[in-house]
Amino acid sequence: MTSDGDSTGDGGTSTTTAADTVVQTCKLLVLPAEIRNSIYELVFESPKRPLTNLLTATPPSSALLNVCMQLREATGLFASTQNRYLCGTTFYCTPYKSSMPLLPSTPSLLMTDNLLSRVRHLRFYVVGSWLRNLREPRVSSAAERMLQPCPAGIMFGFERSPTGKWLCVAMAGKESQPGRAHLTLRVDAERQTIVVGRYKKALVSKQLEHSEEFKAITVVELEVLLGRKLC
Repeated sequence: MTSDGDSTGDGGTSTTTAADTVVQTCKLLVLPAEIRNSIYELVFESPKRPLTNLLTATPPSSALLNVCMQLREATGLFASTQNRYLCGTTFYCTPYKSSMPLLPSTPSLLMTDNLLSRVRHLRFYVVGSWLRNLREPRVSSAAERMLQPCPAGIMFGFERSPTGKWLCVAMAGKESQPGRAHLTLRVDAERQTIVVGRYKKALVSKQLEHSEEFKAITVVELEVLLGRKLC
């Protein structure tokens, strides 16, 4: 005599119930498209900060897109959000732990040439002693005179221009004054050196404009500036 419930036969196999074969439907996909898009925007959006450390930055994550194939519908929205984050965020980096956070031991999620090429606002902060100790043989005499009085502990802020040069736009917490000569840095990636120069710009404090000819920032350029491997 057999019972009415599930049973296990002599072979040790159990009976498969109908519930075991039910495919779970992603509840997110049941929601109206407008609500789904609002959720995607909240998930992809990164927090807004006046300055973001490039080496610890957390750009929008694409993890949600890997949940299931149907969620790939948000791919376009993710790409748009990521591009807005990279182009619109003002990042900074520095090799000095005394004034800024320590360099991370693991590379940032942004440390790829593909993502860095879309960054448009990046500042590099160093103290005067760093500038004076570059020991770059090609420093111009004019730039040398500017470097001599640089106080060792004063913080300098360089902003990367569309041409690839780093323009000194801040010193000791104050923005550089228009119409004066200021220091420049240029990274020679091939020779792994930093060239110091100077420039005179009528509006040095004016926000650097976006440009389709923007010379892309690279991992190698940052490695020369920071004096360490990032990847």
